[in-house]
Amino acid sequence: MIFGCGADLPKIMKGYHVEKGVFFSQVDVDMRRKVCILGKNVASKLFGDFSPLGETARINGSQFVVIGVMGEMGASFGVNIDDMIYIPVKTAETLFNTKKIIEIGVSAKSEKMVNQAAKEVKDALVRKRGKEDFRIDTMQESLDMLTSIMNVLTAIIGGIAAISLIVGAIGIMNIMLVSVTERFREIGLRKAVGAKNADIFFQFIVEATLISLIGGVIGIILGQGVSSLAMLIIGLPQIISVWAIIQATLLSITVGIISGVYPALQAARLNPVEALRYE
Repeated sequence: MIFGCGADLPKIMKGYHVEKGVFFSQVDVDMRRKVCILGKNVASKLFGDFSPLGETARINGSQFVVIGVMGEMGASFGVNIDDMIYIPVKTAETLFNTKKIIEIGVSAKSEKMVNQAAKEVKDALVRKRGKEDFRIDTMQESLDMLTSIMNVLTAIIGGIAAISLIVGAIGIMNIMLVSVTERFREIGLRKAVGAKNADIFFQFIVEATLISLIGGVIGIILGQGVSSLAMLIIGLPQIISVWAIIQATLLSITVGIISGVYPALQAARLNPVEALRYE
């Protein structure tokens, strides 16, 4: 991706920094010089382990001198910033025969002045253009929008998870009921040698809880793996909540206990004589 920008990009965009060489100056922009800054991946693909500084790269048929290499920044919202090439904005206008500006970046003096800065930018653009045919987004608005999207996704995933829990609980209950049926003689023998109803009940509750807990641990591991991959793709940091893991574990235990109650009661209520005679 070829990115035509002003000389102040590294100052405006946090995290943008030149690792090797320099970023182009305002003189380079005004003089429409054919200089470029390569993203980390681009520099590696074009020049390998050799230094690209002072070398030339062909962009849209024109020769550009490489004066810098950006530091590694990774992906953001599905776009890998390390795959970009930066050239002076006026050079880009000439190179691609366009006057369109996609985006103007503005940095406020402090966080408290963001709204005031946005209003001043809006007023200045309306005066210059005579109409409001643009949109102003602040980082907070972008974060709020992202939060809303994540909340909707969380609700959808939560609904799917609830259905999965119900299906899983029914599955565990069926497994335990089959287990009780297949172990009639074992239950009868245990009761015959002195096991109480509470002992039998507790045994099957523990077994159901262990099945659910093992499934929950596997689910937590898979969930962490999938979320790590998703965050890597969209370029956002992953935050692992210990409290969420604890809640998931407790929920697994609860589902196991609830699912095992009915089968455990069936086992505890068995008549030892009938259980021993069962074939």
